[in-house]
Amino acid sequence: MTRAMFVTVLARLDGAELSEYQSLPFEDTIIEIWYGPAVAWANANEIIGAEIFDGFDEGLFNPNTPITREQMAVIFDNYIQFAGLEIQSNPAREFSDIDQASGWAQEAIQSMRDMGIIQGVGSNNYNPKGLSNRAQVAQIFMNLVNAMSG
Repeated sequence: MTRAMFVTVLARLDGAELSEYQSLPFEDTIIEIWYGPAVAWANANEIIGAEIFDGFDEGLFNPNTPITREQMAVIFDNYIQFAGLEIQSNPAREFSDIDQASGWAQEAIQSMRDMGIIQGVGSNNYNPKGLSNRAQVAQIFMNLVNAMSG
């Protein structure tokens, strides 16, 4: 799943009124493209940012780049904060490979595990730099929806 797809699905899940977003700060993304308003929404609401995606510092979003598992965790964590959601958290043990995650993602990865939103890939590993296919991402979104509904 690409960055553009992921952010678009999240915006639709939120029910965001995307017509309010008319501009983007990224050189490689235009507002008129199918994912443009969703990226503008996520950027304006600090759901995505430079610490999450390579390229931001150079003014790029890289919409067709596959999203990593650590990026998903941070985006969901930021979204939960943006939306003011209170999701039940049950502390879980730390993933064995958490040290392989970027420093900016480690707390979000643990938070998503504690909330039951993003699980590991087996053997108590998270695979933070790894990618997920659409089916796995669909399950993660379903976990978020279930957590939101209590």
